[in-house]
Amino acid sequence: MKGTQVCAAEAVSAAHFRNVERVGFIGTGSMGRPMIAKLLHAGYQVDVYDIDPAAAKDVVEKGARWHDAPRDAAHDCEIVITCLPLPHDVFDNMTGEQGALAGMAPGSVWIDTSTTDYHNTIEIARRAAAIGVHSLEAPVSNLSHMGVDFANVSFFVGGPPEAYERCGKVLQIMGSISFHVGDIGQGQSVKLLTNLLFYAAAVASGHALCRSVREGVPAQQAWRKFVASPANSVAVEQFVPFLLDGSYDRSCTLEITVKDMGLTVQLADELGVGLPIGRAVER
Repeated sequence: MKGTQVCAAEAVSAAHFRNVERVGFIGTGSMGRPMIAKLLHAGYQVDVYDIDPAAAKDVVEKGARWHDAPRDAAHDCEIVITCLPLPHDVFDNMTGEQGALAGMAPGSVWIDTSTTDYHNTIEIARRAAAIGVHSLEAPVSNLSHMGVDFANVSFFVGGPPEAYERCGKVLQIMGSISFHVGDIGQGQSVKLLTNLLFYAAAVASGHALCRSVREGVPAQQAWRKFVASPANSVAVEQFVPFLLDGSYDRSCTLEITVKDMGLTVQLADELGVGLPIGRAVER
């Protein structure tokens, strides 16, 4: 995919970002809360908003400042971060009279850590550029699938290299590593492909376990053999045990999984790529 880079008309001085102290954060769910906690621990003032005030209770108790609208949470913040479940959530919280962009000053940076539709990101970035705000997409990927383990989190970043360099410290605090993969859109593309690889392995694991049980091999025994073989993966080693004992990860709902695979297939259609395995996983 040919990335689309959207930059602000005026360059932001590196000195402006050298001492970032205030961060606005929109989305205090299961993915957002650990990132906010890390920023607070590092000494940042974090201004937060979520559609559900109860979801912010934990981080507010840790020192984050609650606001009643995205615009207010973004006001006077050098960096504003969104971490939201669905594309329309990102768009609604960034745009409009009460959206975060309405509170952001020229020279500030918006970082979207959501896994979303790259068309959505490009459109918001275009609106941001019109008011002198820089944009980065940084969809978060968690190596430890079940539960949010931010010791193993990575960010796939798309956007202007200068903005990425200036926001590097904040990204490093929130996760273990970040990769600048190219322009706006390319970060989302890489993240969707990592999701495809994981979900494909999860589906294949389920089919393999069903067959093993059908042939009289206990599921637990088959799983131990899978882990000790070249077939092992994060999906096999960490995801399958939760299927076997009947527990589930509430941080990654079926709705989000369906959304991710839908975006992956949509992108394949736009690129004219067959992606038969991806389509089978989506079904």
